[in-house]
Amino acid sequence: MSQIIILGAGFGGLSSANELHRLLGDKHKIILIDRKKKFSVGASNLWVMLGKRSRESCEKEISLIENKGIKFVNEDIVDINTDEKRVYTTTNYFKYDYLIIALGTELYPEAVMGFKESALNLYEMAGAHDISQEIEKFYRGRIVILMRQDFFLMNTSGIMEEGRMSVLLYALLSHSHYLQQEKQVVS
Repeated sequence: MSQIIILGAGFGGLSSANELHRLLGDKHKIILIDRKKKFSVGASNLWVMLGKRSRESCEKEISLIENKGIKFVNEDIVDINTDEKRVYTTTNYFKYDYLIIALGTELYPEAVMGFKESALNLYEMAGAHDISQEIEKFYRGRIVILMRQDFFLMNTSGIMEEGRMSVLLYALLSHSHYLQQEKQVVS
């Protein structure tokens, strides 16, 4: 029996785990490791921000994947030793025969001076929820949508373009929504 370790429980990691389990069944052990406990589709942040859906309805516990026979480890990944074929987490290590690295991108709000202190982050579910709460209190003024290229740490050049397009989509949909509510948006 081989042991397959998948790092990251975003789209890449979850789809890899599910597809491998579908193809291999219980012939091999699949372990999914991620520091997050919940998964949500990024587009659902817009629904939460606009008050169309609740945060709870858009987030799913990653541990539910264990119902399929895939082990989930909710810890930080601290090291990968390819010579020994080991992945080290905060409290343990796991040997692997095969390794899939699907860590995706990391937000880097520190790249925008004052962002953490003065802005709300639509790219995180908690930020989308906070934006929704602020919109409820908003009655007059302007909403500014900031799009910065250096907001992301990238692992491939294609991810940046995808990220920029999703920000633009959020901006356009938000603008349309607020126009319907007679709120002014500057983007």
